[in-house]
Amino acid sequence: MIETMRDHVALAAELGDYTTEEILRDNLETLEEHAHHLEHYLEDDTLVLESATN
Repeated sequence: MIETMRDHVALAAELGDYTTEEILRDNLETLEEHAHHLEHYLEDDTLVLESATN
């Protein structure tokens, strides 16, 4: 999702639509913050048993 949003930001910039670019960039920043928080909360969780990784 983040990669797609980055592509859309770049496309808006290429087309010279600076208002859309700014809106998308703001949304991208929020999306990246949320992803960072999720990653932080889930980093110690796993569905794989420790015995399966040894």
